[in-house]
Amino acid sequence: MKQLIIMLIGISLLSCHRKMSPWPYDGDKQSVTIQTRTGNSGSFATLPLNCQLFVYNEATGQTEKHDVTQEGSKNRYQVKLYPGTYTGYCVTNASEEIYWKYAETDMPENILLKSQQQGGSRDHLLGSCSMTVQEGEANTFTFDLERKVAQLLIVINNFPEGVEDLQIKVNNIPKTISLAGTYDSGTHTVTTSASPAVDGISTTQLLVFPPQSGKRSTLTLVSNACAYISDEYQINDIAANKITRIDITFQDLPEMDIAYFSTSVETWDKDTIKEEWETPGPQPFEPCQGTGDGNNLVDNPGFEEGIEEELPLWWKLDAGGKDKKISVVTENTYNGTYAALLQGATYLYQDIPVEGGKCYQLKMHVSAPNPEVKWRYWCSWMEGSTALSGFSDPIRSSSYQYQTEGYIDAMEGMIVRAPANATRIRMEIRTYSGTPLSGDGLYIDEISVERVR
Repeated sequence: MKQLIIMLIGISLLSCHRKMSPWPYDGDKQSVTIQTRTGNSGSFATLPLNCQLFVYNEATGQTEKHDVTQEGSKNRYQVKLYPGTYTGYCVTNASEEIYWKYAETDMPENILLKSQQQGGSRDHLLGSCSMTVQEGEANTFTFDLERKVAQLLIVINNFPEGVEDLQIKVNNIPKTISLAGTYDSGTHTVTTSASPAVDGISTTQLLVFPPQSGKRSTLTLVSNACAYISDEYQINDIAANKITRIDITFQDLPEMDIAYFSTSVETWDKDTIKEEWETPGPQPFEPCQGTGDGNNLVDNPGFEEGIEEELPLWWKLDAGGKDKKISVVTENTYNGTYAALLQGATYLYQDIPVEGGKCYQLKMHVSAPNPEVKWRYWCSWMEGSTALSGFSDPIRSSSYQYQTEGYIDAMEGMIVRAPANATRIRMEIRTYSGTPLSGDGLYIDEISVERVR
């Protein structure tokens, strides 16, 4: 009898739920068709093949990201939504999470599509549409899309032979654009590699968000292998759905190479304006030779200047991990009264200002009395606070190092040329798991960076 009463109560509750519908369930969702188009179809040879949908629910004040299914045509998609009133936002070529910065509680103006610094952006088009989804209706909505990126078409003529690492850097590019179509006031630099030359001509396409509020972008050519940085070339016009074509011609002259620049601004289909500019081109250089000039650029190189917040003055320790320890000790020194002792798994570093393209002599004296110590030097060329990946291998240990017989100069007084756009060198020494947390660890003393004149 008791079980029968419980069953009747359950049936009664279920009946009330379906009659009153106090909350939605998946069966309430309606099929919605999304069509995309452009206001000026002549500007778009083909529409991008994917659509990322965000839907702002006016009743809940929340924005949700939805995956849509392509429906045969490249500009027609399907999604299921509950009945209600929404504002939808469609963005092309931005399905991956790496492109977005948002929370579901954010308003559309705070949901941000991010500009990519390496290699530039994709062909992003954006459109919005008011959507009232009704039960049992043919819910079809059309989004008019507008292109939100500009194209830089960079054509380099008479491409210098032997230059394989030429980078194109463009600054003052907005970091984000919101679903509401507002570009970020903050900017960064976008970098791409120049395409390989064919018959002496390199053609590179770079998609970027256009600069805002009257800001101008500048273009710089950089070759670290040639220790070359061009002068900055100001680009006077970058606009969404426009192509800014920049023609660069390296001219062979008796005493130097000159790069001549000209610009034309076009619709996504073509033509207009030109201006000329020139800058010295890449120059051959002699290998670094000689020795350091005796002026050590490292602050507190021998750890003689005291401790602040448990660290040697001017030096930093990695922020992560617990099994690590640094001490300033008086035993086992290379020179002077003090040395630094690293224990556990950690790394110690200091960033030292350098001048791009110049030669430097590097030294780092270390002692590892204990055979369990595992270490290596791991230095990096930096542009500001960003490591220049791909250029630091010559100043890094190729393998782990272990016990030493007394002090050694781990870097053997190597002489290296700073990459053209380097502003700092990070002198860094690392210890790894297995290095004792008590007793002997890795002793470090007399680190130096000297300019070779």
